[in-house]
Order: sequence, then C-alpha cells, then structure tokens
Amino acid sequence: MRITVTRLLVAGLVIMLVAAGSFVSMIGREYRDRDDSLVKAMDRLKSEHGQQAQQIHELEVRLQQALDREQSSKALLSSLQADLQNQMQNQQRICNNSQAVDRPHTTTVYPTKTPHRLGVIVPFRKADQELVEFLPHMKKFLEAQGIEHHFLIINQIDNYRFNRGELLNIGFLKAVEEECDYIVMHDVDLLPLLPKQLSYAYPEQPMHIATPWIHPNYHYPKFIGGILIMTNTHFANVNGLSNNYWGWGREDDELYKRITEMNLNITRPDVNETRDGKALRHMHDQDKRVRDMMQIGNQFKIANERDRSTGLDNVDYELASVRRVFIQNVSVAFYDVRLRCNTAVTPWCEHPKKCLPGYYRHKASGACQRCANRCWRGFVLVGKCSEEENPRCLKVGRDISEEEAKKYPKGDIRPPPGAA
Repeated sequence: MRITVTRLLVAGLVIMLVAAGSFVSMIGREYRDRDDSLVKAMDRLKSEHGQQAQQIHELEVRLQQALDREQSSKALLSSLQADLQNQMQNQQRICNNSQAVDRPHTTTVYPTKTPHRLGVIVPFRKADQELVEFLPHMKKFLEAQGIEHHFLIINQIDNYRFNRGELLNIGFLKAVEEECDYIVMHDVDLLPLLPKQLSYAYPEQPMHIATPWIHPNYHYPKFIGGILIMTNTHFANVNGLSNNYWGWGREDDELYKRITEMNLNITRPDVNETRDGKALRHMHDQDKRVRDMMQIGNQFKIANERDRSTGLDNVDYELASVRRVFIQNVSVAFYDVRLRCNTAVTPWCEHPKKCLPGYYRHKASGACQRCANRCWRGFVLVGKCSEEENPRCLKVGRDISEEEAKKYPKGDIRPPPGAA
C-alpha cells in the first residue's frame, strides 16, 4: 500500500516536472520572439533615425550654402555700389575741373575677327531723308567689297546742341558689343562712289576716306572728318573723341591731335584729285538740316586746344531705347540716346537765348546759324542779317531782274559743277 502511494506521488511529481518544463520552454520561446521583434524594431528605428539625420544634415548644408550665397551677393553688391560711387565721384571731379588735365590712359588691345566685321557708326539727328538714301547705297557698296558689316545709328534725342564726338564714342562702345573689330565713323550725307578705289577693308593704320582732295567742302591737310576708319585698338588707345564739342565742327581736328600723339599714321586712298562729285557725293540740304556753327563764350578758344579731360572712358549719357529695324530692307540697330551736359564746364551745350551778331535763328531747328554773306557768281545777296532773317542768294534773271540786282552785292564764288 505504501509502495503504491509512493509510486503515485513520484508519477505526479514527474508529470508536474514535465508540465513545468513545457511551460518554461514556452515562456522562453515567447521571450526569444519578443527579443527578436525588439531587435528588429530597434534596427528599424536606428535606420529611420539615420535617414532623418542624413536629411537634416543635407538641409543644414543647403541652408549654409544659401547663407554663403546671400553673404557673397551682399559683398558683391557692396563692392559694385562702392565702385559706382567712386566712378561717380571721379566723373564729378572731372566735370568740375574746367582746366585740361593730362590723365593717364591705359593701352588696350582688342581681339580681331576672321573675317573682320565693320561697325558703320552714323551720328544722327533729324536726317531721315539722307538716311533712307544712305543705307541701301552703303549696303550695296560694302557688299561689292565683300565687307561684313553692321549699321549702328546713334540718334541724339535730347534738346542740347549736336555732339558728334560723344555720339561716335557711344557708337564705338555699342559696336564692340556687336562684335565688330573695326569701325568707320561715317557722316550720313556722304556717299562713296568708287568701290574699287575707296576701300573699307580692315586697316593697319587709320584710313581717311573723305580725303581733302575729294571732299567737296574741306580741303585743308589735317582734315580727317566725314569718313574715317579705325581699328578698335587704335580708337580705344587714343581714348576716342572729346565729349566737349557741342554744335558743328572741330571735334575731328582735335581727334587728329590724339591720333598723331599716339604716333599713328593717317593713311588715305590712292585717288586722283577730284572734287566734281565722282568720288564722293555730298547730299547735305542746308535748308532742311541746318548746321549749328555758332561759337559761344570761350568755345572757340577751347575748341582749338587738346582736350585731355574727356573721351571714350567717360561718356555720360542715357540710353533711351534700342530698336532693331529694317529701313529700305537694310538691317539697322537704332540707338536713341540722351546726352548729359555739365553747363558749368561747357555752357555752350545749350542753345543760346539770343543769337550773336552775324547769326540768325533757324526756324525749324532753333539753332543759331551763320548768316549768308557771299553768293555764287551770277547771284546777288539780298536782305540783312538779323536774329529773325537770313540774307538770300537770288539768281539774276531768274529770281530777280538784272535792273533790280544792281542794288545788291554780286556773288563771287565759283559754283560747283552742275549747280543751277
């Protein structure tokens, strides 16, 4: 009986131990599964945290780059503002100094093109009739010589007197922007007629096309106006033209001094002397486009001196508009500009309120124009010079009878060929 009870107790203990082992094994598996899940969760969190940290780092880098760019832009803007302020101060000092100042000028070398490209610069104001004839003629003339070219019309739209020199300086700056490597300074009323003799090719030295022996009006040896070809390097190194010549003439005489000071040789085409209109055609209409030749104050004295204070490096103007247009089927860049004037330095930039003796006020332009005082042979000079009136040349037998003409001074100038 005792043995039986003992066996039963042992069997029960065995069963309890087996059950307990199973329970412990099950609990172990659960904990192992939970540990694996926790490890995976921890790994996933670490991965997500790493991605977020990388994104945060990238954002920090971008933010720093943006701050650096902003700081750099501020520094650049400050530098530009400082440069602009210095330039304005320098310009003001130059304008305030009416005495000639010998300023150092840096030598510049411009690259050349192959083939070369010519910038045809036309200083312009209210010469529409001449321009309409000039453009197609010059296009045909230059194409006959195989010259690659670009027309730049520099149109002065302010109320100051005409300033050919400063307009040519502006034209040069624009021609460089248009990738021209040499220029021709060209009056709108002069047309070359001999394409085989009057070459517009790239010159080794400044080339004066409108030579004194073929120009209809100007015959003195140092004359270089009308049509002058220069390379970009030569034009820049003489510092362009003076900006102080308001009204008609003299700016090209001052340019002659700049060119010779740089030891450049002014060349001219090999054309026989001809002033009969076979080499150049001059189509200026004095009645419609009056030349403002009045000298105000000490303008005449200043005009005969070498200007060492103004030039290409300090042109002062406002570009009102740029128009790319076709005129007579010719592509043209039209620049409308307003020049600025310091009247303390050049008071003659403004039209005078009263014309000087020997001048009259032209009704169309308002400019003071020199009164006529001589006429062609076969004409007589009728009328008196005043602010309101210009004497007229009348042809005897056509405009005035021979009897009436006896009262007036006879003309003594030899008329050009073909003149009526």
